[in-house]
Amino acid sequence: MIQDFTPSTYERIFVFLATFPILLVCPNQTNHKQAVFDGKKAIRGGIPFVFPQFGAWTFGPPHGFARIIRWNVEKSPERLPSGDIEAIFSIMDSEFTRSLWNSQFRLTYRLILREKELHFNIGVYNPSREDTFSFNLLLHTYFKVPDVRRCQITGLHGCTFVDKTRDNQIFQEGRDVVTVCEWTDRIYQNTQPEHIITNVVSGRKMRVQKYNFPDTVIWNPWQEKARDIPDFGDDEFPNMICVESGHVSTPVILLPGTAFEASQILQVCPLPFAILTRDRRRLVQYRRNSRRCREICRITVNQNSILHTRAAFRSPWYRYVDTVVL
Repeated sequence: MIQDFTPSTYERIFVFLATFPILLVCPNQTNHKQAVFDGKKAIRGGIPFVFPQFGAWTFGPPHGFARIIRWNVEKSPERLPSGDIEAIFSIMDSEFTRSLWNSQFRLTYRLILREKELHFNIGVYNPSREDTFSFNLLLHTYFKVPDVRRCQITGLHGCTFVDKTRDNQIFQEGRDVVTVCEWTDRIYQNTQPEHIITNVVSGRKMRVQKYNFPDTVIWNPWQEKARDIPDFGDDEFPNMICVESGHVSTPVILLPGTAFEASQILQVCPLPFAILTRDRRRLVQYRRNSRRCREICRITVNQNSILHTRAAFRSPWYRYVDTVVL
């Protein structure tokens, strides 16, 4: 659902998608208890748009101005013949942006919502006939998770990364899957075009597919840094993870009259069939259409093993069991 409303001093456009485990916000409702809606700073949560600068900026706010200024609605939410919902937003240079970054530009942001997918298509255009400019671009996606320590992220093995928690030292990732159990702020370079995040909401996996975004930032402030963030609750760090697609290690150079395009797709992976074994406190997931799964469908369910689909993952004790995928 895309909501557009206009308070007396500031127009806000929020995207709220109940089908996606993303910390998105809508009027008077946010998954971050301390989020601020004053129009002066970025709203904590959702998918803040980082442009034209990643990180600290001498000439303006950290992460640039795109996440704090008002966007134009190029196309209001519309249902396409396919059943998908499409909306298009844009910003362009203004007196305010030129006071910080003296460049002419036009940036469009096309959203397509499908049943289990969210598509982001971004275009940056340089209308100048003479001037070249450079910029960073990043989608600062917040994912809501039941316990970040149980999440695993693929697609980063062998990549070099800048560790901002260790004075920007450069390392190489040796793990097949990345986990977060401490303050993490890393810029992974030349990453795979696809990441899988496990154990998101209700035990599901989230697939992140990206194009023309060579970098992936992984961020969680953990307890010690959460205390220093005014609009971030001290107890909220275990329930979020930022996996951010971007072009930040090296800037994009845009010549006069040319354009840059990038995209990201977020997809909720289907739940596997599951058997919940209560006596061993173990949730066993069987891959769809596997022979073992078909055999289980034919057996009689007893008091210790209960056939489940979605309900298994909503069990109140799910977070305390081990998951075994067969």
